[in-house]
Amino acid sequence: MSSDLSDLMGRESRLKAELFSINKQIESLIQQREIVKTEYEQVKHQLAVARLKSSEVSRVYAEYTDQIFPWTTELERVRREIFHIPEFRPLQLPAINAFLDGRDVILIMPTGAGKSLVYQLPSFLETPEYQGKFTLAISPLVSLMTDQAIGLRRLGIPESSTVVLDASSSPSEQKKVLVSIGDDINKTGNNGDLRVLFVTPEKLSKSKRLMNRLEKAYTKGRLARIVVDEVHCVSQWGHDFRPDYKFLHVLRTQFPQVPILGITATASTEVVLDVQKMLGLQQQQCLVLRSSYNRPNLSYEVRFQSCQITTSYATICDLLKTEFRGQSGIIYCLSQKDTENLAEYLNKDGIGAAFYHANVDPCRRERDHIAWLDGKIQVIVATVAFGMGIDKPDVRFVIHLSPSKSVENYYQESGRAGRDGQPSRVILLWRLADIFRLANMVFAEQTGLPKLIQMIAYVVDTGRCRRRLIAEGLGYSNWRADHCEQSPCDICSRVDCSPGYEMDASEFIERIFEILEESRHKSQRLTGAKLVDMLVKDSGVAKELSKNLSIRLNRRQHIRVCEYLLAWCLCHRVLTLDFHFTPYSTIAYIVKVGASVKGVDMKVRLPDDVLTGEETPKTSRKRAASTPTIELDSD
Repeated sequence: MSSDLSDLMGRESRLKAELFSINKQIESLIQQREIVKTEYEQVKHQLAVARLKSSEVSRVYAEYTDQIFPWTTELERVRREIFHIPEFRPLQLPAINAFLDGRDVILIMPTGAGKSLVYQLPSFLETPEYQGKFTLAISPLVSLMTDQAIGLRRLGIPESSTVVLDASSSPSEQKKVLVSIGDDINKTGNNGDLRVLFVTPEKLSKSKRLMNRLEKAYTKGRLARIVVDEVHCVSQWGHDFRPDYKFLHVLRTQFPQVPILGITATASTEVVLDVQKMLGLQQQQCLVLRSSYNRPNLSYEVRFQSCQITTSYATICDLLKTEFRGQSGIIYCLSQKDTENLAEYLNKDGIGAAFYHANVDPCRRERDHIAWLDGKIQVIVATVAFGMGIDKPDVRFVIHLSPSKSVENYYQESGRAGRDGQPSRVILLWRLADIFRLANMVFAEQTGLPKLIQMIAYVVDTGRCRRRLIAEGLGYSNWRADHCEQSPCDICSRVDCSPGYEMDASEFIERIFEILEESRHKSQRLTGAKLVDMLVKDSGVAKELSKNLSIRLNRRQHIRVCEYLLAWCLCHRVLTLDFHFTPYSTIAYIVKVGASVKGVDMKVRLPDDVLTGEETPKTSRKRAASTPTIELDSD
């Protein structure tokens, strides 16, 4: 072998070794970078959270509450003479002052606490510096915008001052509005008194002409403020994320000098931080104001229902004719068909009801809405398309025919009761079938199933205050037992400390595991309905449950107990759901978590209505002990 060849081979070997060493160093550095990056993001998040809770926020809050501003006199005049409000509610004044001072604000207040006033009142200041200017109010639902506009007109504000621009607006009406908002302040003619322009995020994202006119309005100094209602919809971590809200990040880019107000009833710290990022709000300059979650005048109640939906209809009908006779309320349903069926059922029984959903003719929607506001019909039966921002203080009850998708949704929907501060009731009816319907609706969402599990926990828990469960679902850590003193929930209002029936569910769960394993060996999958059917037909299960509860169960009670326990198992991660697509739908199948629960304390408290909701034999029963329920670790 020549010396040249030997030298080349030696150099190749050395370079190969050097490359190997460098690659190892690179791998090590990449790993170190990821570790440092993760730690950096954690510290950055902790710093952001700390800033939200810092004393600086308290200082700024105090300044905007106590200080006199150039607009204070006019603000007080409009409050008294136009809105006829004797005084501001908590957080309203500092939020308004900060907004008028040009600061971005995120305001988190319970439904009915007066969030809308924070942008409505500043829009009607009459001093020269505010004339000819308007507020852009972005709302997720047409019904919300319509209700806000109706409410302002009832205060004597001209119709031309509040314009709702949506898909139902006529071409001529849209053209008139679009032309006027881009005009000079001194050339606006009859439309110069436009004060609030309501639009949906979909309208903004799809109408280039609207964005063009808004840019002209901004250039000419007419676009004074931007409001994003239900601002939690911006965040992927929010309970009602909407893709069209992602478009709103352009607002800060296109209108950098216009202050932005985000309002919502529910937003965790993570959602607030995400909203600030998505909307381009600088954290140091954005004032975040958050009030207590508690609505002390609301009484919360949960009722377990038969598998037959007509049983729920009858329950509601009875409530409206007795406890809620002559009172105004809302009934929420999962689907448009549910609203129509229930409204028809109620009307046939002599109860004034109207259904409300997104596909109802807009004229009919508005007619029924006004009739309900005026007390001409007793109840609106609606999907969640109805209710955001409604201006009806005397709603005495909100009933849910089915659970909501999340505790946040439920809190917001139920909060439409009792805005006048008077005692009002919130009742949730639920069936096992509702859980599977909801699961099919939310499983594709990023946080859909975890939030649904929280909602299931709310309905099956028999030992903890409903307000406590709501507070935990909203991310609040300041729940206290006295929060439920004014209007106790169904748990706290019980006379004794041992509600319901107590049982050890371990044998029942083991039988479920056996059935699921047998089905797996047969290459079969079981839905919740099929599993309940198999459990009810199993004589061994019936005997074990009767012995465990010290009651001889009839068939109806057997079904109800099996349904309740299945929901309990899903809530406590004993069972979970496996989703599969068909050409026409999505199906949720039951699967077990873990191999066995033998030796694990599986004490379950069944609420009274699981057994007494149907025929209940008058026999002795085993009452639940007053000791806390021992639950599985849900992590």
